[in-house]
Amino acid sequence: MNTTVRYDEILKKLARFENKRLLAELAWGGQIVAITSMLLFTFFAFLEYLFFFSPGVRSVFYYTWLGITGGSIVHFVLTPLYRRYFIVAANPVRSALEAGSYFPQVKDDLMNVMQLVKVSDRRGFSEKLVVAAFDDIYDRIKELEFGSAVSFKKAKKLLIFTLISFILSGGSFTFSSGMKDAGLRIIDHNKQFVPPQKYSFEIKPGDIEVAKGDSVMISVIVSGPAAKSLELYHKDDSQPAFIKEVIKAGKDGSFSFIIPSVKYSTEYYAAIEDSKSITYKLTVTDKPLIRAFKLQITPPSYTGERPTEQTDNGNVSGIKGTVISLSLESNKELSEASIEFMEGINIPLTVDGTSATGLFRIMGDNEYVIKITDTKGYTNISPVKYTIRASYDASPEIVVLSPDSNTALPRSQRQDISLMISDDFGFSGLNLNYKISKSKDTKTVQEKFTAIPVPFNKSVKETQTSYNWSLAQLFLSPGDEVTYYLEVFDNDQVSGPKSAKSREYIVRVPTLDELFATGEQKQDEIQKELTEVLKEADELQKDLEKVSKELKSDKKELTFEEKEKLEKMLDKFEKLQEKAEQLSQKMEDAQENMKENNLLSPQTMEKYQELQKMLQDISTDEMKKLMEKMAKNLESLNRKDAQQNLENMKMDEEAFKKSIERTLNLLKRVQIEQKIDELVKRVEQLNDQLEKLQKETQNADPKGMEELAKKQDEVKDQMKDLEKEMQDLRDKMKDMKDMPNEQAEKLQNELEKQKNEELSEEAKKNMKKGQKQQAMQNQQQMSKNMKEMKEGLEELQNSINQSNQMQTMADMMKIISDIVDLSKQQENLKKKTQNSSPSALLSQEMREQDKIQRNLEKMLSRLGDLAQKTFAVSPEMAKSLGDARREMNKSLENMQNRNNKQAAGNQGQAMASLNQAAGMMQDAMAQMMQQGNGGQRGMMSMMQQMGQMAGQQMSLNQQVQEMMKGNNGKMSQEQMGQMQRLQQQQEVIKKSLDQLNKETKAAGKSKSIPANLDKLSQEMQEIITDMRTGKYNDDLVKKQDKILSKLLDATKSINERDFEKERESFTGTNIKKNSPGAFNTDGGKKERNYSDNINKALQGGFTKDYEDLTRKYYNLIK
Repeated sequence: MNTTVRYDEILKKLARFENKRLLAELAWGGQIVAITSMLLFTFFAFLEYLFFFSPGVRSVFYYTWLGITGGSIVHFVLTPLYRRYFIVAANPVRSALEAGSYFPQVKDDLMNVMQLVKVSDRRGFSEKLVVAAFDDIYDRIKELEFGSAVSFKKAKKLLIFTLISFILSGGSFTFSSGMKDAGLRIIDHNKQFVPPQKYSFEIKPGDIEVAKGDSVMISVIVSGPAAKSLELYHKDDSQPAFIKEVIKAGKDGSFSFIIPSVKYSTEYYAAIEDSKSITYKLTVTDKPLIRAFKLQITPPSYTGERPTEQTDNGNVSGIKGTVISLSLESNKELSEASIEFMEGINIPLTVDGTSATGLFRIMGDNEYVIKITDTKGYTNISPVKYTIRASYDASPEIVVLSPDSNTALPRSQRQDISLMISDDFGFSGLNLNYKISKSKDTKTVQEKFTAIPVPFNKSVKETQTSYNWSLAQLFLSPGDEVTYYLEVFDNDQVSGPKSAKSREYIVRVPTLDELFATGEQKQDEIQKELTEVLKEADELQKDLEKVSKELKSDKKELTFEEKEKLEKMLDKFEKLQEKAEQLSQKMEDAQENMKENNLLSPQTMEKYQELQKMLQDISTDEMKKLMEKMAKNLESLNRKDAQQNLENMKMDEEAFKKSIERTLNLLKRVQIEQKIDELVKRVEQLNDQLEKLQKETQNADPKGMEELAKKQDEVKDQMKDLEKEMQDLRDKMKDMKDMPNEQAEKLQNELEKQKNEELSEEAKKNMKKGQKQQAMQNQQQMSKNMKEMKEGLEELQNSINQSNQMQTMADMMKIISDIVDLSKQQENLKKKTQNSSPSALLSQEMREQDKIQRNLEKMLSRLGDLAQKTFAVSPEMAKSLGDARREMNKSLENMQNRNNKQAAGNQGQAMASLNQAAGMMQDAMAQMMQQGNGGQRGMMSMMQQMGQMAGQQMSLNQQVQEMMKGNNGKMSQEQMGQMQRLQQQQEVIKKSLDQLNKETKAAGKSKSIPANLDKLSQEMQEIITDMRTGKYNDDLVKKQDKILSKLLDATKSINERDFEKERESFTGTNIKKNSPGAFNTDGGKKERNYSDNINKALQGGFTKDYEDLTRKYYNLIK
């Protein structure tokens, strides 16, 4: 390396040394300048702060500070820079001397060598020595870095003092407004400043813009001596002068005051003593507000309710899911608006200028406010809180009206269901859910319900609907049970359809045993209740007799105790009537149940209907009116009226009691027929089971025989039940002496001799052994036995019906005969009474009337006894005889009062009532004849038709004779019209005769009728011709009597032949034994008795009308 390069390298080292030395000098000198400047300015400011000098003094301070600061900058900053870049740069040797002084091994050697190297004229110097000296010094310094000798310790030590000075000066001006102001006054030294106040004020919020109605808090911090109070002055645009407020200092020394609800722009300032702040201003601007808004309330569509609107009222109610559309108008342009709910949900509204719109949905009770913000960021003041009230779609309701309990499945296999459903808005569906819950065949039992949609009107909110549920497709067997319930769904489209369920019901397929047991239980209950009603009626009758005796007093008015007793009697009677009506309804229900399940024969069912009607007719409207009248009369406390009402009540109670007693006795008879119907059904079912079991046995394999053995065991149990029910029938019949008990006993013995239980047990054993043929033989024998038993039961039923009918007809004929006799006696008495003096005392006639009346009482008793056995006796018959008795009683009273003319009138009325009763009995007998033998056209049917025609002819004859009395062969137009109607009646009788004649010839039975019907028809035609031509004379009457006689003879002959034939065909029936002695049917003796009766009746010398009537009835009896 040559000397030049090395020299340049040394120069670079020296330059780095100088730069570092300059930096150290500037670091120290700069701090000196800063310290001097800050402390001097702070000192001058402090003096200004204390003494508030004039501008001249402040100028001295300012220029002094400026001069010292400038001099320091020249000395400590500019001088080192000048030396570095001008002096040292021009003479690096000097720098070499400075650098060598820091290194002992160098000292001034570097400076010397550099001076030699830079000498251009080296004369006197050895070049080599110079180079050698240079290389030597180079070698010594090449590893040295001259800059390392420069130290910054001095600057660093001064840095702490610099920082302290900066903090002291900066804090003075930052935290002291007085020092700050003083510094500013020194800088602006030429300006004249007012001397500072004793107190300075820092006021917030200063000049601001506030929303109208806002409250503004003003806070004041005072600098200066401690102050205990401060005066705040404020004035708005509406006030003429400032208002002073005295404010006391807070704990922290500050002052605060709230200007409430600023409505106008307001100026304000603070003052303490002579110190006063500058004046600030609160500029008021309006906040946004809602001028108007509207809500549209739209309920869910499924409710069917129409949308509604409400204005300026945010309180809203609606069903869950209701949509609320909101629109509002503000006084200012809006930047945003929203609905804020109390639960924290915000719904933004769509803003358009001063309006905003939006919507929300009611999902529950809530509260909300509407917040709006204008373009300046102000929000509405204290927004109103509105409430939301949600109503909820209630669950539907379902009430099953019928059935109200578990039921038995009718024979139709249909279950009628009636129910009421309701919901607040409508329905979406109705299901019937069912499952087979019990069955002998466990495979058919179901675990889950199956739903059937039930059709109904879904658009209504409440409806009563019915459903006729067919269970035929389930193929149920007796003993199976189906559990079901109904479920209705509403039409809630918001939360989803809600449902309501009925309770579960069971419909059971009843066995035959259950059906009969249910029917018998109901009948037993009715019988028991009838017995209780009858017992209560007996007690009431005794009470009435007792009260009746107590009322026989001379006092004019009733006492309170007597009135109370009468009211109790009346109340008891009304309750008895109510019980009778309830029993009528029960019997109707039982009847419908038996009819529904086809448990009874048509004949037995008809009798049940008669029983139900009898119970229904017990409480008549007249009786109810009498009760009301009596209750009203009791208010007057009149003893005479009360006695009369009590007598009427006794009569009604007696009739009521007899009706109940009759119903009870007839019910017992009908129950016997019901039991026979039951036995017939049982043997039919057993026969069907045996025939089916026989076929199954024939086709069964060895494995199936075990199952069939179980079925055979069930047959054995049913055979046992059959014998038990047969014994029950015998027990019921034993209480009825007029029943064919011997025939029933014989039938029971035959059933026991059949030994069906043993046959069934034997068949079961043969099945288990696999002996099919033997088992089938046992089954065939049992089936044959059941058929024979059915025939025997049907014969027993026919015997009961026919013997009852024949006995009834015989008894009724005897009563008719007695009524005719009494009617004739009453007519004779009437003639005597009419021919007597109007005011004479008729002692003999009174005795005769009393005798007739007592005989009528006996007849009424006999009719009552007959009514206990048959439905043929109607209440109207008893009423007619009762009317006759009442007229006879009035006749006695009038004769006692010597009012003989009125007595004769009563006797005529009594006679008319007797004849009316006889006519009704005649019609009843004709009806029984029509119903005999189920309406078959045998001998009994012919007798019925002949008897009916005879009755019609007799009635026609009587009417013709009445029309001809006293007319002397001349008739008025009205009478001619009546005769024309009588002619038409004769034509009707002839048509009936011709039809009977045609039927008997077709059946080959014309010889069994003794009368020549062809000739009889010709004679009727002659009478019709005479009536058409107006020949109303004695010959016409004789012809009609002759025809009547022939009709009666024919009826008698058919009756005797048919009766003898029927006697022979009824096995086990002893009609002779059960018939009254007066009606002995032994051949000629019976004929002689009838002839004697006729002759005796015709010996009184009565009119021809009564003779014909008597002859007709006695012939009917024969």
